[in-house]
Amino acid sequence: MFNTGNTKCLDNKNLLNKIGILITIIGVAIGTKYAIDHQLISPLTRIILAYVLGLVLMGVAFKLRSKYEKFSAVLLSGAMTINYFVTFAAYSLYALLPQPVAFVLMILFTVFTVIASLNYDNVIIAHIGLVGAYAIPFLLSTGSGKVEVLLAYIALINCGILFISFKKFWQSLFYAAYVFTWAIIWFWVMDSFTNDYFIVGFTFNLIFFLQFYAIFIAFKIVKNHLFEKKDVIVLLSNSFVSYGLGYYLMSYLNYDNYLGLFTVGYALVHFTVCVLLFKKAEVDKSVFYLVAGLVLAFVTISISVQFSGQYVTLLWMIESIIVFV
Repeated sequence: MFNTGNTKCLDNKNLLNKIGILITIIGVAIGTKYAIDHQLISPLTRIILAYVLGLVLMGVAFKLRSKYEKFSAVLLSGAMTINYFVTFAAYSLYALLPQPVAFVLMILFTVFTVIASLNYDNVIIAHIGLVGAYAIPFLLSTGSGKVEVLLAYIALINCGILFISFKKFWQSLFYAAYVFTWAIIWFWVMDSFTNDYFIVGFTFNLIFFLQFYAIFIAFKIVKNHLFEKKDVIVLLSNSFVSYGLGYYLMSYLNYDNYLGLFTVGYALVHFTVCVLLFKKAEVDKSVFYLVAGLVLAFVTISISVQFSGQYVTLLWMIESIIVFV
């Protein structure tokens, strides 16, 4: 009973710490806005003072780490958040930094945040780095339209983020990267896609699909993680979100004759994973059954996509007999 009380007390302290650093960040934003509105200090001075505040918070965080590690982690998260937005303000609002310098600073902040999350063994810091990493190209965009650079950057960031999520078994980091990635590429396709970008969009759609599929299976095989209900959502959504995007891109360019082959390709990927899972006796068999179901689902879809009329009925009947046997 006593231990439960201590745990609740520690949870309350952690919550208060997070609220405190959030208030600090909001205070910095309000103070900066007030200084801007009333022309109290020059833009360069505002940026320098904000950077100094971020550095001071980082210094205090490292100073307190030995005795107050969780509070230190919260302070460090706040400091990195301030650094991200100050860099954005210096580049976008005041034009005090050229884009290459701002980009390099953002990358360095991201790398530092990721390393700090590993040293602190704290997923919250990793989430701060993740948000900053995905926000960089949008905060510092010049509107050049080089979407291949954006998608390549996201694919590279995914490699680092997914490696960390696997190494530390931080599934929340995996889910966050998953949502950010698919949201970004779908938004781009719906907003700015043109025929010229078909190969780029199609290629990175498959890369993202395979990245999340590979790390998901790695969690199950290497970490021997039990199958959960949320895994069904992730596995199904990753497959069908990617398939839906590829289907849309091919239909957009009137490649309808290749849609059946495209669908069979997804079935083959799942079949390969299915064989791999079948050979791993220690893996939860629920994963194997779900992947096997995806193989059948995509084979069934490919028939309806590629054929029409009585051929669909005939092939579905043959498939049913094979499954039954």
